[in-house]
Amino acid sequence: MRRAFALATVLLASSGWADAAPANVLMVGNERLNRVDPALFGQFLEIASWGEPGPDALVDPRTGELPPEVVAALREVAPPVIRFPGGTDVDYLHWADRIGPRDRRGPSAGERGQKLANRFGYPEFLRLCETLDAEPLLVLNLRDVLAGDRTADDVAGLVAYCNAPGDARRAADGRAEPWGVRRWQIGNELFLYGPKLMDERGWSPDEFADAVVSSVVDIVERIRQHTPDAQIVFDGWLGHPELTERVLRAPRLRAAIDLPTFHRYRPWKLKTVTIDGVETPWSEADPDALWRLWTTMPGGFRRGEGSDGEMFARAGQAAAIGYAQVASTEWNWNGWSEDGQAHPFGARVDYLGRGLGVASFLHQLMRYGDRYVLATQSMLLSTSWNIGAVHAEPSDTKTGGWDVRVRPSGRVTGLYAQHHGAHRVASAFRDDVPVDWLDAELNHHRFAGAVPRYDAVATADDDRVVVHLLNRQREAALRLNVDVSAWPVAEKAVLHAVVSDRPMDTRIKSQAVPIRSADSAQVVTIDLPAATCAVLVIELED
Repeated sequence: MRRAFALATVLLASSGWADAAPANVLMVGNERLNRVDPALFGQFLEIASWGEPGPDALVDPRTGELPPEVVAALREVAPPVIRFPGGTDVDYLHWADRIGPRDRRGPSAGERGQKLANRFGYPEFLRLCETLDAEPLLVLNLRDVLAGDRTADDVAGLVAYCNAPGDARRAADGRAEPWGVRRWQIGNELFLYGPKLMDERGWSPDEFADAVVSSVVDIVERIRQHTPDAQIVFDGWLGHPELTERVLRAPRLRAAIDLPTFHRYRPWKLKTVTIDGVETPWSEADPDALWRLWTTMPGGFRRGEGSDGEMFARAGQAAAIGYAQVASTEWNWNGWSEDGQAHPFGARVDYLGRGLGVASFLHQLMRYGDRYVLATQSMLLSTSWNIGAVHAEPSDTKTGGWDVRVRPSGRVTGLYAQHHGAHRVASAFRDDVPVDWLDAELNHHRFAGAVPRYDAVATADDDRVVVHLLNRQREAALRLNVDVSAWPVAEKAVLHAVVSDRPMDTRIKSQAVPIRSADSAQVVTIDLPAATCAVLVIELED
């Protein structure tokens, strides 16, 4: 998103601010609507054997530490929670391959048989979390327990390594005191390997569901032996509604876990797009309609629902079963071009649109903050895939330096992570927000409804009000009067916006804005360039 603002600034330089539409008024009230958990702005640090080594490709082979410039960029993303290490591979690996002396660790084989070097293991990851002041979320291998290849004691040995007093393996890795890891996820995307396991073991769907429940409960019991207050996350989608319902409804599972998690990747592999019933190659689609798709995914809108019905309906279904709160521990704006075609806008879609789509999802997470309490965006660090929040490439093969850039997905999530209140509060535009109607299907993902041209979510705590702003308009700037008369505002307000000075890179531009009195109201007037994400932070009186 930061890139979005910066590039938007460059694109609008020739037209200036005079192109801003007539001002709308955003009324910000003081009624608390729901909590906004800081863990909604987490990240997922994945090492994928089938294409993206992530930190394994970047660490110093002697120390296992990441380059200082990479750590500095990760600090800018400011993740409150970091998930590690997978992902698809986690259900095929033994955690013990990622501890101990680095020269004795690997390699080990991932989900597709490719080798993992394991240079960046659990001790290095946990030290990184301390450096970044981030809470770790570790994922345990469920598949091998279901397959009978490992016991619950085997996979939960990682919990003892991290949290048991006096663990000798941890001490050998240079850490005497327990790490105190509280968040644990069991398994990852069972729908990928569940059908194959059912065939291999001759299970009926009911027998498979019972095996899943028993295995998860066994692992949870061992987690709580070392971490009684652990937060347990379980992948909540098994690939079939009835099977998912049976597992999640099981009383033993409900008593064992805290949060089912539902993953979200949109729009995924780009081939063709159907708009108003006409199917065309995605790179030849109507630019305006494609822009509307780009800037709402993965937090899209459906007619009559106002949000991505599929994703957020699952939270309602989980609540009906008995899970008041849920998580999304893998999500991102994920657009892969399989055919190598360039999109109609060049870099503008890839970065402006992608950043706005990320902001759309974060806005929805905050609106559903009474249900969603944990989310980790994939992926935090990349060297080849184009979905990394932080991307690093060699800058000089002789010196071993790295060219490190924070992409829009990381910048906007980091911006929101650093600037948000503890609660969502009431806010409403005085005038109707213009909408664009969209009826499209991209990679079997259906979107039919109105896409608002701009959006705002307000949050607050005891000392500030934070207004999260999103201008989806591709060409038009937006003038907005933010009315904060309901609050005892101080004199200080700062607008933080995402800007871009070079391709694939972003930064935050901050500027003070005045709070003025107008007709007995306290108002902040701001101008947002086209295709912009920003937050307005307003300090309150003591």
